[in-house]
Amino acid sequence: MWLKLCLLLIFMIFLFILARIVEAVSWLEAGFLSRRLLDPMSLSVLKLKALLEQRGVSFEEIVLEKKDLTDLVESSGPVTEGDVELATVDEKSTEVTNFSSGVHFFEQVEDAKDSVWLIQIVTQQRRPRLLGDVAWSNIQKKVSRFGVRAGVLDCSLDIRYCHTRGWQSPQLMLALPEGFETKANVKIHTYGGPTKESAIYNWIREKLDGKVHRITNYKTFKDSWLTFTNPKTNPEIRAVFLTDQHFVPMFFSALSVKFPGRVKFGTVDISSTDGMHILNLIKNNKERFHLNNLQVPLYMIITSERISYYGTKSGEIFSFSKMEKYLNSLYPCLNDIFIFSFLVGNILSCFEVCLAQGSIIKRFKQFVWCLIKYNILVIMLCLPLVAVFQLPYLDKMPLIGLKLIREFSLTTMGNTMRNDLFLYTKHSTILAAMFFLYMFIIGVAEYRRKGREEPEEQEENFWDFTQMRTLEHLLSPYTILNIGHPYRLQSDLEMAMRPVASENYIKQLPTWKYTPQVKSNICRGSEAGLEGDHSNVASIPCDGQDETVSGTDSFKVPQSSWQCQQHSSTARNIQSSCEKSVPTADRKLDNKSKKVDSNLTQHGKCVEMLVDNFPHGYLPSCQCVICLDDYVSGVMLCGLPCGHHFHENCIFTWLKLDNHFCPVCRRYAFKAVSSSVHIHSE
Repeated sequence: MWLKLCLLLIFMIFLFILARIVEAVSWLEAGFLSRRLLDPMSLSVLKLKALLEQRGVSFEEIVLEKKDLTDLVESSGPVTEGDVELATVDEKSTEVTNFSSGVHFFEQVEDAKDSVWLIQIVTQQRRPRLLGDVAWSNIQKKVSRFGVRAGVLDCSLDIRYCHTRGWQSPQLMLALPEGFETKANVKIHTYGGPTKESAIYNWIREKLDGKVHRITNYKTFKDSWLTFTNPKTNPEIRAVFLTDQHFVPMFFSALSVKFPGRVKFGTVDISSTDGMHILNLIKNNKERFHLNNLQVPLYMIITSERISYYGTKSGEIFSFSKMEKYLNSLYPCLNDIFIFSFLVGNILSCFEVCLAQGSIIKRFKQFVWCLIKYNILVIMLCLPLVAVFQLPYLDKMPLIGLKLIREFSLTTMGNTMRNDLFLYTKHSTILAAMFFLYMFIIGVAEYRRKGREEPEEQEENFWDFTQMRTLEHLLSPYTILNIGHPYRLQSDLEMAMRPVASENYIKQLPTWKYTPQVKSNICRGSEAGLEGDHSNVASIPCDGQDETVSGTDSFKVPQSSWQCQQHSSTARNIQSSCEKSVPTADRKLDNKSKKVDSNLTQHGKCVEMLVDNFPHGYLPSCQCVICLDDYVSGVMLCGLPCGHHFHENCIFTWLKLDNHFCPVCRRYAFKAVSSSVHIHSE
């Protein structure tokens, strides 16, 4: 997860640097950036009309003079290179929604309560539509750039619903939220004027103008717009348009529907008496309003932290899409944060394709699993967080988070990142190509770092139950079975708080060459013979630990040195076979071992015993518990402070895997044993 987050951060830094390079190249070629102000009189009539359509300022057909168009453009805001470039780009009209029934109409228009709808009603009678196909397409293309969605309801699909609503004839309607709060009721306005495109466009603009507050009182502006309750955490944003005209650009009024309850929109007519008082207040308090040169029109953005002005920085263009992204960055809603989390999760899951090793099918399986896992994780984290932040003592946490977002978005870096986002979303195909190229480079680098993967049968160890051959896997430091023994309980506590050890001690561990000293065959009784008197023969466990053979003079014999050779019905045949298979030079046993030999031989079972000379303090054994192979003569062994020993290569590999403890008793390999008595000899 952290590696993928770092890779995503590196890609974002790359996009940031690439955007700066593009800006530098543009500056070298043209000699200016997009913020350079232009004189509207230097533009052609077509560009002036395109600017007016982009900003939502209506102009009558009788206005043919270029100066009149220039005055209308200047009354809606200054003109920059970015405005002209965006206005001349052909906008793609959105698709028209064809409602299939009254329920579909209610869900999309009246129940959503977050959009403006231009709806054309088609009745079942053989009457022509109120607007023809050409006029409907033109008006729909004009209003779509301001977030107005278009739909057609054919009453023949749901006659009862149209009859209930009283829609008996073809008509044109506009549906928009009625109030200024979140989830306000939707009110449907019916158009009753001429079917000219300009008349319909002006009607829609007038209805949207009613969503903007008219500030006509100096005291109201000072108390309700400049003053905040709880100014430290109040997230509300207020946008005020100061103008000397009697109209509001449609891009500004249409935004009031997109941000109900978050952004409050108002306008001030500075040609009125109260408007002049407001203008004088701004001029006399330039330090408070952070304004050096007052030029009307002016778009004032008021927050609890500061007062800023839209259109004064690079990339702040007077259009619906640009100002919508600007306000979204200042006050994102919960749905925006949720979508952003899903987007980040899906991008992180895409890195699984290049980080995984294997065939295409295996990479695809891991990608799908990672995609499902991350999406479920986002859902499981977001929903509980919403409930947690509604608790009494945590309800201020989202407000603090919104405050930090506003502070960052109002800075120059926030404005730069916002412009980069708009640039890359505009060229989404190039962005996707760069991302796939970045994934390919990461995949090649990861493949060269790890090399060719091992075969599938060596990797898939899920069904490997070889550790179940004994119960040693239950004696781990974290199992509850160890609680019964006080020493193991102490070992568990030490393992739970074990420190990070250095690997320098590995070079100081004692090593020696394994050389067997004495080799002899002895015999012990069969299962039937052991039913009698076998007080001189101790039970021998099968876990590789040493046991004491009791007798007059007992001695320790490692269990792993006992190897059964054959069974016989009589002790004579067993003894003769043992004598033939063992050289005479290897039969040199002391009196104690001969006594055990005689006791074991009479029970009729032949075994082999190896007695080796190990360094002092190490437990005798002839098998490595890591690889489970017997020691052969001349192999190098390595011992740990606890008294256990293993193959040198096996134990070095074990310790270098951050396992700084004995694989048998779990004692530290870098810490000397304080007690001289070992747990296995108790």
